[in-house]
Amino acid sequence: MPGAPPEEGANARDAAPGKVQSLDRLVSLRDFETEALAIAGVSKAAAAWELVNHVPAVQVTVLMDTGRAAEIAQVQNGLNLSNRCRGPQRFPVIVHPGTRAYIYVNATYALSPTYQEALVTKAIKAALGVAGEESAGVDGSTGLLGMRQRAFGEREYATRIAGAIQVVEGVSWAKVTALGPMIGSGDDPAALTFPASPLLLLDLVPCDSDKILALYSAHLQLSLSAPPAAKEC
Repeated sequence: MPGAPPEEGANARDAAPGKVQSLDRLVSLRDFETEALAIAGVSKAAAAWELVNHVPAVQVTVLMDTGRAAEIAQVQNGLNLSNRCRGPQRFPVIVHPGTRAYIYVNATYALSPTYQEALVTKAIKAALGVAGEESAGVDGSTGLLGMRQRAFGEREYATRIAGAIQVVEGVSWAKVTALGPMIGSGDDPAALTFPASPLLLLDLVPCDSDKILALYSAHLQLSLSAPPAAKEC
């Protein structure tokens, strides 16, 4: 893509092994995923056989970096060129735009003695993969809901979220009190709205095959449980 910034290191680490194994040829579905990931601006890619207008095709669902959704046509052009130069050229390659599906999470946790609340809260956000906290030094890319850990169509459970909080050092117990999808769509999670109060607590949040669940910092509410009252002698 003309003028596009270099490919991110995380994407390069994901794409490079596939290119080596396939000798830079496009043969398998994984090869098309690897090729898409090597294009600047693509965060995730998943390829599958689909019938498009009754014609067998490889459909590559791609998730673009925030703010780069308009570049989907350039991804299509890039994969078409790769298919002509290094692919079988026996079927069309269709690029389908994927999207993030943001959820809300409310959780209560108890702080272990001698631990600082601010540090534990920061660790919880990293463990959950919260986006939008980078300026506070929180890298959520490898957390439960971080982009590097998620797959298209992967649903999430309240029990797994509670478990991710529970294993954070300094947390003695945790409980999810509200969980569900945010209302609205678009590339800006700050523009989404919460459902009407009271917020629901779903056992699991489903996810469409062209979406990836994500958690934005403003959609996470962490509450510290009050310590138990001291027993009278």
